[in-house]
Amino acid sequence: AARRLRSELKLLTAALDHEWVETLRAELKWLGGVLGRGRDDDVLAGVFDVESDGSPLDAEGRKELHERLALQRLDHCGSLRAAMSSERYRRTLDVLDRTAEQGPPGPAQSRSFASPAPTVATMLAQLVHKRQKKLQRAVSHAGRQPKDLQMHGLRIQAKELRYAAEMASSVLGAPARKTAELTVMIQDVLGEYHDTVTAETWLQEQARQGSAAASYASGGMAAGQRQARERLRRRWQVVWRRVDRSFTSIRWGREL
Repeated sequence: AARRLRSELKLLTAALDHEWVETLRAELKWLGGVLGRGRDDDVLAGVFDVESDGSPLDAEGRKELHERLALQRLDHCGSLRAAMSSERYRRTLDVLDRTAEQGPPGPAQSRSFASPAPTVATMLAQLVHKRQKKLQRAVSHAGRQPKDLQMHGLRIQAKELRYAAEMASSVLGAPARKTAELTVMIQDVLGEYHDTVTAETWLQEQARQGSAAASYASGGMAAGQRQARERLRRRWQVVWRRVDRSFTSIRWGREL
């Protein structure tokens, strides 16, 4: 919810007070970061689903890695409890409460427009369509074999497009809902891909810090993550071709 609201505020910056938006987005970024570490730990637990090679060394290493992850999660949960007990968190909640009751502040009164302000439908359609085109250009630029960092960037852009389309669906109806549905397909495969990158990075770090058994086990599990990532790369290409064709078939009507 914090990440979704942060994305929506970014989308609507032009219609709101800029300083207020930037301040609130900074607080939501902080909160999302604290929450995200715990979420990543839960995802990392999935690396232990990779089938063991059956050796005593692998079993010993997996046990050590599992204990390390459990301790890491406890530490992150402690940080989360501290954050959610802080004055900073309470101030953020106060801002959100006031906004829910009174509405967000609009842009500075001194701002002038050369032409009449667009309707809500027009503004939302243009913003969603702009994000869609931006994602399509980014995929084209990344080529057939995007690097992991490029895939991460595409995932973020897809997430922002989905949030924008879902927010606009109550105003724009079918075109926005269709865009959101298509973007969920993209997010699913890119999200899984990102999880394999995160998992392999963690396993490599543990291999350098742990015992010989932990290094052995982490190497085997990291190899499993790389294999999963290659499968997801192939799946991504199939999903994107389907979504890209469907994007071009959406009819927005007069809003664009």
